[in-house]
Amino acid sequence: MPKPKKMKKQLPHWWWIPAAVVAAGFITFLLYPKDSRTPGGEFTGSPGMKVWIAGDAEKIRPNAPPQPERVSAELHAARNEYASFQLIVCADRMSLKNVNVQLGALTGSSGVKLQDIALFREATIEISSSSFDKPRHEDEGSWPDALIPIGRDRWFGEQRNGCPFDVNTDENQAVWVDIRVPDSARPGDYKGTATVTATGQPTVSVPVSLHVWNFTLPKMASLPTSFGYDSGLLAQHHADTEEEKARLVRMYAREGVANGISPWGLWLNTGLPWYDYDPMHPERGARIPDWSRYDSLYGEVMAGTPDGTANTIDIAPQTVSRSALAAPEVSVGTMGGAGSLAKGTYAYRVTAVNAEGETQGSAHVIVNNTGNQAVSLLWEDVTNAKYPKLNAAKYNVYRSPGPIDTENPMYKGFIGKLRKVYHIAKRGVQPAELWENETYLVATTNGTSWMDVGLKADIKRPCPWMNTTGKREAIAVYREYARRFRAKGWMDRAFLYAYDEPFGKKKLYAGREQAEFFREAVPDGWALVTNTWSPELDGACNLWCVPVNWFDDGEHATADEIKKRQDKGERVWWYHAMMSRGEPLHKGGRWPSYFIDDSAMAARITGFFTWRYNFQGFLYYLTTMAYTKGNNPWRNQFYFDANGDGTLFYPGTPDRVGGSRDIPIPSLRLRFHRQSMQDYEYLKRVADLGDKALADRIAAELVKSPDQFAQDNDHARIDAARITLARRIEELGR
Repeated sequence: MPKPKKMKKQLPHWWWIPAAVVAAGFITFLLYPKDSRTPGGEFTGSPGMKVWIAGDAEKIRPNAPPQPERVSAELHAARNEYASFQLIVCADRMSLKNVNVQLGALTGSSGVKLQDIALFREATIEISSSSFDKPRHEDEGSWPDALIPIGRDRWFGEQRNGCPFDVNTDENQAVWVDIRVPDSARPGDYKGTATVTATGQPTVSVPVSLHVWNFTLPKMASLPTSFGYDSGLLAQHHADTEEEKARLVRMYAREGVANGISPWGLWLNTGLPWYDYDPMHPERGARIPDWSRYDSLYGEVMAGTPDGTANTIDIAPQTVSRSALAAPEVSVGTMGGAGSLAKGTYAYRVTAVNAEGETQGSAHVIVNNTGNQAVSLLWEDVTNAKYPKLNAAKYNVYRSPGPIDTENPMYKGFIGKLRKVYHIAKRGVQPAELWENETYLVATTNGTSWMDVGLKADIKRPCPWMNTTGKREAIAVYREYARRFRAKGWMDRAFLYAYDEPFGKKKLYAGREQAEFFREAVPDGWALVTNTWSPELDGACNLWCVPVNWFDDGEHATADEIKKRQDKGERVWWYHAMMSRGEPLHKGGRWPSYFIDDSAMAARITGFFTWRYNFQGFLYYLTTMAYTKGNNPWRNQFYFDANGDGTLFYPGTPDRVGGSRDIPIPSLRLRFHRQSMQDYEYLKRVADLGDKALADRIAAELVKSPDQFAQDNDHARIDAARITLARRIEELGR
């Protein structure tokens, strides 16, 4: 039988209906694409303004996928603690104009209100180069960081431009919210409502609840910290009068203390108290007759402000002598004067001072006398031609009374640098390109000829390679600081930053020398170096600050060695900086950091990390690195191959943030640090009450190793850990 013919399949007459639906969906996808990098939820309903909530351990970038299920803020905090969250305004499939965000007081069951509330728009900075040796594609692009006040600022009550703001189509704008719980707050539950409005959009209301625990955090943080400041850099982007500079330095210091940090180096480039010292009568010691400048910088944050109290203070290693200490025959503008020097090498220090007592310039001079002849170096020969500003100044001159030790490694290295610079200068390169904050002249004489390398800027540190006279002077100055600090009640918080990263024999020698001078002057003082222990430093330094990537690496610093040091009565801190961008110990790991293009948890983990490894303090080398002259910190914070390394503030000038007066603008990373210090207080409190095992277990769960710890998607684990600790604190008796 013949095979039947195949019948052609007929499409139903309504075939076009599902096809149209599919086509419409495809067109919608093309018109309104979603972020394809990370899976996330989608908003339902018509396009427009949508609002969702994020916690205080996350960074929400403009292109982050929305999380529409997070519609309310549920917070917990102790008294004297900041409860914080982020309110995210999303422009779903259309742009938004004139967005305003408000949060009124939170009210408790008894009618008591929590009213100390501040909101900040999170401004973004564009990142074009990753901070990491092994970058990821998502490291580049826009990152939230600067916190611009919404409404009136806390400093002058001036209206700033945090709101209103616009949001581009399918982007997020994050708003950081701080609720400060006062000491007097009653424990219990408080409720309020945040409202968000925009042109042409219905008002969105967000419920906010806060449970206040029945215990209080201390006003002075339990964990010692020290974060570097440089008031000279601040002046690059703010008003340049001395009065305005001093006011801004105090504001930056207060903002730091409010975020859980203690400032060091407030005196940098602002002038230091003059001291009097006569090397012919060392038994008289050094005397600083006027502490008003120093007290104006440190007094407020050390005594305590409404924002908190600094828990460390650095004894300045750089202080200027104002005494005319040279022999009587030395005339103004002349070093050496009449008379003879024995054959040998001598050190001079010359400081030019105007009528108001301000330093106009200073220099160290090395004189190498090859014969027993009269030596006279005319300082005016240098200043008249190159630095006329100094001509009207008076000159304080100090000459080492005897030949210096030319076999000292510090001296040899110094002379080597001078010779190198001299030859480079002959080729037209200025020494200023090679030196930072150092001024040197060098002179070699046979009685008739001189060699001049050049003058740069101030140097205020006593020559470390001078003979015993220089040592006695340094010791006398440190004793004067200790006397003052004891009188103020600051000595238990004081330390000397003896040397920064003394890697290599010469720097180790210098670090040891500085520490020895200090410890001889102040036997119970703390001499800090940012390094691990070494034979060259043992016995002199007693406060070690370990680089994070040298901890537990099997070579430098182990947990056992840290314990041994602490058992000896020494202290061990830790720090991180550009080294956090390097190779981790474990595949896929990353070090803690305060980089802009790193996770929120890289900064927020600080408190748990410190507890996990039993460190006794944390140091961060600078907070204003990007304020250098000619740079715009709002556009670029890429220093030492990392974004934001050494910078935790932005200059709040009126052209950027509105108002009429300059203010400090904190970064999102600074807020993460503050929250981490609050985490540390929870751990310490529960341990002090008798359950250290719980604190240790929680810290170990969140920090598996120095380069493996909870990340932004683990924010719920941070909240859960804090709730567990708080409940245990209440059980144990607060």
